[in-house]
This record gives sequence, structure tokens and C-alpha cells, in this order.
Amino acid sequence: MMAASLLFILIFCTQTLSISSGSHGRLGEQSDPSVETDALNAVPQPLVFYEEFVKENKPVVFRSAVKNSRAYKYWTEDYLVEQYGNLTVRLESRSEQSNHIPNGTISLGLDLIGNFIKHYQSMDSYVISQIPEPMEKDVLVPPCLRCGSFTNAIQEVHLFLSASGGKTALHKDPYNNIHCIFNGTKDWILIHPNQTKSVYMSTDSQFEWGGISDIDVDNVDLEMYPKIAEINYSKLRLYKGDCIFMPSGYWHQVRSFGQMNSAVAIWFSTLDSFDRTGCGGKRFDFVPMNTVPILWRYPGFGNLTQGHMDIYILKRVLLLWADEKTGKIDLTSFVNQFFVLLDRNSNNDAMINDLAKRKNSFVRYFGSEINGYTTKEFINALTIDKLKELVEIIHPNDLSNTDALEYGHLRVESIEEIIMESLYEDGTFDTTRFLELYTKGLGGTTAKGLEIIRGLGIPKNNLVSRQHILDRIQPALNKYLTALLHDSATEKELFKFLKHGKRTTVHDEL
Repeated sequence: MMAASLLFILIFCTQTLSISSGSHGRLGEQSDPSVETDALNAVPQPLVFYEEFVKENKPVVFRSAVKNSRAYKYWTEDYLVEQYGNLTVRLESRSEQSNHIPNGTISLGLDLIGNFIKHYQSMDSYVISQIPEPMEKDVLVPPCLRCGSFTNAIQEVHLFLSASGGKTALHKDPYNNIHCIFNGTKDWILIHPNQTKSVYMSTDSQFEWGGISDIDVDNVDLEMYPKIAEINYSKLRLYKGDCIFMPSGYWHQVRSFGQMNSAVAIWFSTLDSFDRTGCGGKRFDFVPMNTVPILWRYPGFGNLTQGHMDIYILKRVLLLWADEKTGKIDLTSFVNQFFVLLDRNSNNDAMINDLAKRKNSFVRYFGSEINGYTTKEFINALTIDKLKELVEIIHPNDLSNTDALEYGHLRVESIEEIIMESLYEDGTFDTTRFLELYTKGLGGTTAKGLEIIRGLGIPKNNLVSRQHILDRIQPALNKYLTALLHDSATEKELFKFLKHGKRTTVHDEL
């Protein structure tokens, strides 16, 4: 799964343990670890890192790697509030089983760092967000990513902030990443991708680069999931200052400890080859993150760009789509193959119209003079910025990265019901009751609830007719009716093509 609805995977929740007849405890308690993960006291140089770890799809721990970073020294609660309290970050629920999206001071799913730190010990939420640019100077990029193909491979960087007692589901990430810890400790369980059939990957994850297991990591039911007892895995603990390289597609599950946990994950592209340009004869050191190229950055306010697909995967697919003899790429057949909806019989007019516009925009992007075709030469010449523009057409920004998430998350029918419940027989519209039902009942924000009230045209005396409400209810909810929900069909089609199409470029175990 490429989308930031990565939303899906790294979900923290409170530590509870319910025992059922098939339960054999937490993940990892079914058998002893049987695999060792390498731990180094120095971060390797780029060529060694690529050859020994990235190319081999092999995790490795870097002990005390980021002890010299400002984040290691200064990221206390007070410092984060004082220096970065006014920056906006993205929230997710701590409950694995919950579809609830936390309320933030900005909107549903978005909060200010200052407010989060003030309440995070009791909030049902944690931060998983693109790191705001002002915080980048506090984080060091390790020397292993400083030259060659790594130079332009960092896609995005995630910030994690949470209270004690968090855990993730058993999952795999769509990108390679280097995860560094600045507060607290984390226990990791690592499972090689060649055991994917034994971890019970969810049905929704079958055609995604990322993915999640169906098992309950606190309460593994061996009657339902017997192969879990047979897996070979590694178990390790990371301390403040440590980093771990986690290859794309490698299964892992994490538990966090400590009053405050803070970490950063540098997500970079999967590489099937390595350009050594700029690597020869040089020795690289750590540098502040704000001095290196990152494809998708976030200023700390406005819309995030979290969870976009890998620009180099799009390039790879386009090149594979070319005619083997002529090198021409039929753009019309391309968009018809990949610009699709999960529900191909969807009657969502907004989604259908948006899809048609994006198909047209993608073809037109290459210029009308080429009559619906482009060439391999043209694709190979595309700059990073041009590839990003194409990705934004084929894989638009998710609502969860914006303050409009609420429009797509809440059911229109439910809002209509509470509007009518708030209208009394004497013609009084109870705005207080509506806001309470909207925020506490549906999980919406006060700001959006007030927006609906304004759209309904409720006068100061709160007296309206039933017909007045019926006439205005649809215009007042128009943003909810036309919200463009995230649809993963394009990602799934791209995955299928790369795995089973003209050439296989994805590991078989994925």
C-alpha cells in the first residue's frame, strides 16, 4: 500500500490482553527467536550499505548512530512545545480495531504539536506525520545515504510521537527505511519476506507494496493461525540513539516503551541497481536533514503530501509499457489499464468525473502533438519534478493529508439524521444539541459542525421550518457529498503489472 493511508499499518493502541481458547499470548511468545540481526557500532559507507544490506534485503541495526543529533539532545516535551508547538502534524488512533480518527485542534486527524504534547498521555492518538521542515535541522541523515542512487532516493520522512505503551500491527512497509529513535525504547520482531505465507497477510494487502497481517499481536490465536508458531524470526531492542535499516517488504512488529517516544523514519526507494556516481574515493559523514534532497517535503502547515507512490515505480511501469519494437508508449491504453476504481460499477459521480479528468490530464501532459503516444526516450529524460507531477495525477493526495478529511470520513446519512433530530416540533433548531451529536456522536469537529449550521441558514433566534431545512440540507452537505475518497485500485493494478506483467520487477515473496 503506497498511500498514506499507510494509515492502516503503523497503528498504536493501549496494551491489553484478552485470552481466548485459541490464544497463545503475544506475537513472539509461541517460540524462541531463531534468527540473528546484525548490529554495527558504526554506520557503513554508501557502497558497503548497498551491497551488504540494501541489495541483500537484509536488516541491520546501527547502535548509538544518532547520539550527536540535536533531536537526541534536545527533544524533550518542553523543547518540542517551545520550538515547534505551532506546527501541524497528522494524527492516528491508538486503537488497532477502531476506525475512529482523532480530533485535533486544526481538524479531524490534524493537530498542533503543542496541543498534542499537552494532552498526549491521555489522548487516544499518536503522531505519524511527515516531519515539518523546521524540525529537519535537528535530525541527522546517516552517511550510508549520501551518494549515488541514494542521493535522490529519499521519498519522504516520517515523524513519530507517542506516549508509552504503543505497539504496531505485524506489517511490512512499501519503502526501504531507516528508523532512528530519539526518546524511549522499542522492541522489534522481524520476519523475512520468504515467510509471507505464514504471517496471514490480510486480503486487502494482497496486491500492495505495503501490507498488514490479520493476526492480533497481543492475542495470537493458533487455532486460526497455526503457522505463526513455526515462523523463524529475530527479536531485538532499540535504545535512544539507535537506528535500524528495515528493507521494503520485510515483516516487522514494534512495541514502544518510555514516558515519551520520539523517532524519525527515512523512507527511500527500493533499488534494483545502483549508480555509483559521486561515491568514489570519498568518505561521508552525518549531515543535517535540511541539507539533503527529499522528494516530498512538508512545511509544517497546510496540506501534507504523505504516502505518495514511488516516482521511480511509475517511471518503471511506463518504460515497461513501451512497444518492444518501436519504443512507443500508448498513453490511452495506459490510462485505461491503470486509471480505474475498485468498484468498477461505482455510481459515485464525483469519483467517476475526477477519474475521467485525471485520465485526460495524464495523456495531455505529454503534449497533444504526439497523438496519444510518448516514447521511452521522453520518459527517461523526465526530471524528478516532472515525475512528481505525473504521480500527483495518477495518485492524488489523500484527504487524510488535508483538513477536508472530515468530509469523506463521515456518512452523509448520519449527518442528515442528527440534523433532523435537532429540529424540534415547535420549529426550534437546537444548535447545541446538533454540535454535541456531531462531535461526540459522529466524531466530527466543532469547526465543521458550525460550517453545517451556517450552510443551513439557521437564524439567530434558531426558529426555522422543516421545509427550510429540507431545502438547504443538500447544499449545506455538498462537500460531504462530493468528497473524493482514497481509492487504491490504481496502486493495485500497478503492483499486479510489475509482478506479473511483461517483466517481473517485484520480489516473488512480496
